[in-house]
Formats: sequence, C-alpha cells, structure tokens
Amino acid sequence: MTSPRQEFLSALFRILEQKAIPYCILRNYQNLYEDASSDVDMLVAPEDVRRTEDGLAEAAAASNHLFVQRGRFALHSCVFWHPEGGLLRIDIQREVRWKIFPILTAQPILELRRRNGNFYVPDPSHESAVLFSAAIARGFLSDRYRQRLAELFRQAPSHEEHRRLLRSAFGTVGSRLAALQARILEETPPTDLWQASRWSL
Repeated sequence: MTSPRQEFLSALFRILEQKAIPYCILRNYQNLYEDASSDVDMLVAPEDVRRTEDGLAEAAAASNHLFVQRGRFALHSCVFWHPEGGLLRIDIQREVRWKIFPILTAQPILELRRRNGNFYVPDPSHESAVLFSAAIARGFLSDRYRQRLAELFRQAPSHEEHRRLLRSAFGTVGSRLAALQARILEETPPTDLWQASRWSL
C-alpha cells in the first residue's frame, strides 16, 4: 500500500516534470518514501522557486495533504500534514551554502544530476560536497554519511576531477576532504578538520 508521503512526493515529481522544472534531491534519498523522520532537501534554480512552490501546492491537493507552514530563511521551507502520514517538510534550496558563504550554485548540480527511480539526485562528486557541507555545519560526520561518502568516492568516474570539484567548493581544504574521503572507512576525521573547513570557506 502506498504511503501518504510517497503519494505526495510521487505527485510532486510528476508535476515538476510536467512543468519542465529541473530539480534534485540533495541527500538522504535512499529511503525517501519510507523514512518519515527525514525532511526532503530539494534544489532548484533560483528562478524556479516560485513555480516549485506552486507545484508543492498541486501535489498537496492531489495527495490530500494540508498546508501547515511556510518559512523563508536561507531556504524556502514548506510543511504539510496528512492525518495518516503526519508532517512532511520540504526544504527548497537555491544553492548549497554554509551560513552566508556559497559552496555550490544550482546550475552545475542540475546539469550533472542523475535519475534515481522516478526522481533526480546529484552526481557523486556534488553529493559528496553536499554531505561534507552538512558535516561542516554540524561539526562532525555521522556514521551514515561516512558510509555514503565511501560509496560516492567509489562511484566517482575521475578521482582527479572529484578532488578539483572539492577544492573549487571548499577552497584549499578541499584537498584534505578528498584525501579523507579516499580512506574514510579506515580513518577518523581529524578533530580540526571542520573548523579548518569553516575558515577556508
């Protein structure tokens, strides 16, 4: 039986395709339909934010979700509710950033996105940068992200291009992040790495 969350998201992805709005689910998408504890982090181009919000409203109507709340900070956050599925939060991002500092713009991520079932996700190098940016913001790297970063490093078609992207995103510390990712299951990240990454940004 399809869950309310899956009904909403499937309707949303279909609507975005119909409206020709490029989008990307940035992270934590492995159990996107089942994991109700996780928000949905979606990237769209800045000029498509309003149309994406319109698509959210259409998806809510199609899946019997009630709009609850909208927040606009560094991202656009929309919360919906279903009597059986509970709350569902969609965060619309126009870029990947740490505080006021940009890390990646939307265009290159959307250009290199790849299909995962009936939705789109970043290519391995961009997803790696997204996960590292989350670790920098939190000041630590979770075991789940360590496992995922190891998988993404293996999937990267060119490790040299992968390193260059991380340097472009994070500055000089990008080389340290790339070296760490190459052996991330064997080594614990140095305690100074996240602070050094903030200074580099």
